[in-house]
Amino acid sequence: MIYILRGRRVDGLIIAPAQDNRNLELLKRFKKEKFPFVLIDRYYKGEKFNAVVTNDEEMAYQAVKYLINLGQRRIGYISGPPLVSTSQNRFSGYKRALLESSSNPCHCLSKQGKELVKGDSFGEKDGYKAMKEFLKMKEIPTAILAVNDPVAIGAFRAINEKGLKVPDDISLVGFANLSSASLIGLTTIDQPKSELGKIACQRLLKIIENNNTPPRKIILKSKFLIRSSTTSLTNL
Repeated sequence: MIYILRGRRVDGLIIAPAQDNRNLELLKRFKKEKFPFVLIDRYYKGEKFNAVVTNDEEMAYQAVKYLINLGQRRIGYISGPPLVSTSQNRFSGYKRALLESSSNPCHCLSKQGKELVKGDSFGEKDGYKAMKEFLKMKEIPTAILAVNDPVAIGAFRAINEKGLKVPDDISLVGFANLSSASLIGLTTIDQPKSELGKIACQRLLKIIENNNTPPRKIILKSKFLIRSSTTSLTNL
């Protein structure tokens, strides 16, 4: 598709990178040829490309700190594709919050606790599958942070099928604030989607006007939305 668009002589592109590094060499070539493009939502670590993203690591950190403050002590994480910056940053935030909590040792980093991190994709069925694996454990997590809302919705379905309830048995947090998230009362991270698109367009126009503009990564702030899918462990 990128080749087709460029073949039609578009002036520039806004690109949401794939879930792996398959397009990296192409983007390096675009940069070398000074073809204007801006990455949106995701970026490639170590590469100096123009990108507009959100503060994923910080928001995942805040979400886990919130769960810890609710008294949650066994917090699982359902991850996304390992090569995607959003997956990497959200896991980093999850890990940092646990490491900083003296009352909550980061079992996810120990050999015995690797089971607290599951999943490797962004879809609802993948969240469902990962949650099924959690539910087979001897000690089921009391809370789950999901890499995005579709994954959280899949996890929600698996919890219900098990005969358990959110948040009475397991608190659940998503990421993105999709319209479907509000239907199940999902606590989630509200990403500024319209602003992402607007600023990406503005950045692209600036690059088209001046192709010598130095590459820049712009990070926008998201908001933490507390709904009914999380509760204090002491209330259970």
